[in-house]
Amino acid sequence: MQAAAAAQKRAFVGIVGALSSVAAYGAFWQLRKYQESSNRWSKVFTELDEFKATELKGQDAKYYPWVRGSLNDWEYRLVKLQGYFKEERFFVRKTKDGRTGYCVFAPFVTAMDDYDLKKDTNANPMLEYGVMVNLGWVPIENKDDIEMGSEPIPPLVNL
Repeated sequence: MQAAAAAQKRAFVGIVGALSSVAAYGAFWQLRKYQESSNRWSKVFTELDEFKATELKGQDAKYYPWVRGSLNDWEYRLVKLQGYFKEERFFVRKTKDGRTGYCVFAPFVTAMDDYDLKKDTNANPMLEYGVMVNLGWVPIENKDDIEMGSEPIPPLVNL
């Protein structure tokens, strides 16, 4: 009887020890994630306070650095681009505060390149590089009020 009680006690101590180890590991993991997140947000707020925009020109205006590197390094960073809005709008249906409407997106061209290297052809299409810009949300009843060229930003702009 005493041997069975001792075996139960050892099993109980073993289970409690294992659960304590898992809890300690989880606590340290949470602490590490908190520190990483805290450092990241500190960096974001510092950059926003300094209001330093990274200007992308030349090759970077074609092949954006966040595509080649880590996307997390570019999250919440201010970026300055030069280019123009194309005469196209894309509407994505979205509900906001219980109202139906659309998020309006427009392509913003940052660079152009010859698609075909043969210069002697008349039909030499240009390859356009750019980003999609979210122009905001409009209620469904105001969708027809969106006109080409009516953005609050002039056609040739620095973003």
